Amino acid sequence: MAYKDILVVTDDTPECEERVNVALGLAARHGVRVEAQRLNAKEISIADMLLNRIADEGIDLLVMGAYGHARVREIWLGGVTRRLMQNMTVPVFISH
Repeated sequence: MAYKDILVVTDDTPECEERVNVALGLAARHGVRVEAQRLNAKEISIADMLLNRIADEGIDLLVMGAYGHARVREIWLGGVTRRLMQNMTVPVFISH
């Protein structure tokens, strides 16, 4: 069975690494062999990094977690989930 990739845009904190390990463990418990590809979004936004990766690699489905921030924070800083939903070109499976 081939490995599937989980793309993680990380901030290199222990909390982020723990969330990655939880996702890998969940996939393994369901018989899905996965490897995590870790990226840091330093030069472009996380949403743009994901959109570029989807286009460049011909990805045909995005599975992601989503949550919102306070309205003022999203207006000021933007939101990854909102930006992806406004510009998505492939089907998306979201868990909140």
